[in-house]
Amino acid sequence: MNISNIYKKNKMNSLNRIFLFFILIFSFYFKTSFAAETFRDMVERIISTIIKPVGGLFVSAALVAFVWGITKYMKGGGMEKDDAKQLMFWGLIGLTVISAVGAFVAAFKNTLGV
Repeated sequence: MNISNIYKKNKMNSLNRIFLFFILIFSFYFKTSFAAETFRDMVERIISTIIKPVGGLFVSAALVAFVWGITKYMKGGGMEKDDAKQLMFWGLIGLTVISAVGAFVAAFKNTLGV
């Protein structure tokens, strides 16, 4: 048996465990059946439990990247400034994309009347 095959097998096992863990967490959280709820209630629950926390994490990560880029730019010189500019650029791109997704979710909620 090849070492790379063992690594791939273990990697798949760990991915399967992670997937099953998230299924368990969501199944306990969504203990009421979706069939008894309206579509609006289901969309509202998904937005409030999944999209908002994940969006908050992404906003935090993009903001940290941007501020870290500013710090590197002010501290460094030469090649560090180029890296810092790129970090600030991608931080701003991340914040812009996250804001656009937030606007899309808000429009979707307004369309459904949630």
